[in-house]
Parts: sequence; structure tokens; C-alpha cells
Amino acid sequence: MGFRFMAFLALYALIAIVLFLASHRIFLTYIENSYLSEEESIAREEQYFENLQKYVETGKIYATDTQKIAVWVRLNPYIYLSLYRGNVLYFEGGFLPEQSEGEEVKLPSAPHAIKMSDGVIYATLIDSTEHIYYDFSYVFSSAIALAFFFIAMFIYFRRITRKISKLAGDVSKIGAGELEVLTPPKGKDEITSLADDVNRMCISIRENAVKEREAWEANAGLITAMSHDLRTPLTVLMGYLDIIAMQEELSQDTKNYLQTCKATAERLKGLSDDMFLYFYVFGTSELKSAPDYFPAAVLLDQLLSEHMVLLSEKKYTVLCDEIPEGVLIYADAALLSRVIDNLFSNLLKYADVEKPIVISVTMDADTFRLSFHNEISPVKSKAESSGIGTKTCARMLKAMEADYVITETEEAYDSEITFKSRLDHDSIRMD
Repeated sequence: MGFRFMAFLALYALIAIVLFLASHRIFLTYIENSYLSEEESIAREEQYFENLQKYVETGKIYATDTQKIAVWVRLNPYIYLSLYRGNVLYFEGGFLPEQSEGEEVKLPSAPHAIKMSDGVIYATLIDSTEHIYYDFSYVFSSAIALAFFFIAMFIYFRRITRKISKLAGDVSKIGAGELEVLTPPKGKDEITSLADDVNRMCISIRENAVKEREAWEANAGLITAMSHDLRTPLTVLMGYLDIIAMQEELSQDTKNYLQTCKATAERLKGLSDDMFLYFYVFGTSELKSAPDYFPAAVLLDQLLSEHMVLLSEKKYTVLCDEIPEGVLIYADAALLSRVIDNLFSNLLKYADVEKPIVISVTMDADTFRLSFHNEISPVKSKAESSGIGTKTCARMLKAMEADYVITETEEAYDSEITFKSRLDHDSIRMD
């Protein structure tokens, strides 16, 4: 752009200079051929003498009153007045332009009789009012040249900034994921080169996105196949282990071996589930969700009651608030079921069986909060956790526009889900 810009700058400056010279030449031609013509010059001199005569008669000025005559001269700039009494020059003043070397000397007008209050005197003058037009010519010609130069530069820079703005807009769209937006290259400047680079970048991003999607789909198929291959024999194995464990005539060592085998099989099944969750959390696919407003009492009672019964069978104490009627929560039933499954699975893994598990409900005008609190078992707290289940819950809840907050200490674990909610007006009217 540097060379191209300098070339345009030089061109516009040259045109501006030509405009200045042409405009100034037009004014000079008018001044020389019209304003300074003999007829126009004589007419102006006669007009000045008439004005001077009226000024003298109106003010009743004497020939010796040179101060008042000087006032008239100041009121008529660009003239040089000389007054004679007889052949004696007794007053002169006004504007007398400097003569450059070789310039023709401008001669005064022919003497003109002026009747003063005390007699007749003779006056001559040199009219230099053409300098007003010379000065105006310089100013006007300069204004035309500068106006052209700045307008031309404004148009040039406006065209450049439009190309930059369009390119910036296309880059922003590409950044927002609209990879089909391409800036057509125009011209041969650096901006066009940058637009070509943006085009290549856009094509590269689109190709990489296609490759990434294909790789993700391939991984999804691989993990699905691996999970099926793992879970099917594990399920069969766990079934056989249960059948063997049902036999009565088993030694204590055999029972211990069976229990170890079953624990190992369950651990393998858990690892398989974790592999699914890991791919689910860190995969690039969009999570499909169809949230809607559901009655909180119906949905949550159904989801919580099943797990609460299971916890009770495992000797846990569960304290749960009553779910209020007439409240709708915004959720995806299928995803919420998986979240609740994960939360209760963590309770079974880490909660202290000696301390109660508290499930509380709070709400205000447009939110519904479901909170879980449990004390962490000193023994179970040593078990390592990958945190994948928590990240899975957070992602599923985000898909249904719910917030998920976790507070964990060495002794306790708290989690809170905040749903959007509203009152069920139909249920209220029926009541």
C-alpha cells in the first residue's frame, strides 16, 4: 500500500497544482483584459474624483485640512492620492504597491480639479484596486486546489476503509462460526492480499472442522463398539457369579473369591461407564436437549423416590423437603434423570452412612433450587475420583439452562441445582 498510496498522493497533488494554476490564470486574464482595460480604469478614476468632490462639499473641507483628506484616503484603500496647489505638491498618501524589478511603473491619472471651500486644487490618483482581485484569486484558487485534494484523498481513504471494514466484518463472522463467508479479492493492494489470506484461513478452518467431526464420529463408533464388547461379557460374568454365590455349600474361601471377582467385574463395568462419560464430556458433539416446563412435584418425586428407597435399603438416612405443588420447572426430563442418577451414585460412593443426607427445596419468583448435602465418609473419601460425573452433570444442566453449583470441603459435599420456574396457573385455578 505504501507505493500505491504515494503514487495516488503525487497524482492528486499534481492535479491540485494544475487546478490552482488554471484558476489563477483565468482570474489574471479577467483582471488584465477587463478590469484593467482603459475604459474601466478611466471610469473608476472619474468615480473616485466625484466621491472626493462630494466628500469635500459635504464636510466643507478646506485645502489645508489634510487630516480630513487623509480620512477619505483611508476609506478608499488601494488608491494613492496626490493634491497640488498650482504646481506645488502639498499632500500625498494611500496605498502604493511595491514595484518589482522590470515591472512597468504605474502612472498617476490626469490632474482633476477639486473645488475646496477655500479655492480650487488639482488631484491625481493611482488606482491599485486590482490587487484586491489578485489576493482573491490566490485565495480562491488555493481553496479550489485544496478542496479537490482533500476530497480526492477522502474518497481514496473511504474506499480503503470500506474494504477494511468489510474484511473485518467477514473475519468476525468467521470467528462466530460462519465458515461459508469468503471475502472476494479485489485489486492488487495489501488489503486484497490480506483478504486472500483470510479466504485460505477460512478454507483451512472448514477443512479442519470436517476432519475433526469425522474423527469424532469415528471415535464415537469405536467407543460404542468397545463398550458393547466389554459390557456384554461383563454382564454375563456377573450373572454367573450371582448364580454361583446362590449355592449353599460353598467354603468361606470360595465366597471370598466370588466376592472379589464380583467387585472386580463391577469395577470394570464402572470403568466402561467412565469411558462413556469421558467421551460425553470432552467430545465435540452438540448436546441434544428439549427442555420444557414440567410440574416440579410430579417430576422430582418420581426421580428422587426411587433413589431414596435404594439409599434406605443401604442403611442411609435421607431427609427430603416436600416438593411444593403448583410449580413448573424448566428442564429436560431425560437429561435430568441422568443428572439425578449421577448425584445418587456419588452419594452411594462417598456419603457417610452414619450421617443423614439432606435434600432441600427453596424457591422464589422465577427460580427453583434443589440442594443436596451429605457428610463425606472418612473411609470412602480416600477413593479417587476423576470428576467426570460432575462435569457431565454440569454440561447436561447447562443444556437445559439450569445452574449447577458445588461446594466441597474435607468433611461435607454440597450441590445445588437452580432451575427456571413459574407458577402453574392452570393448577391454581383448579384448586
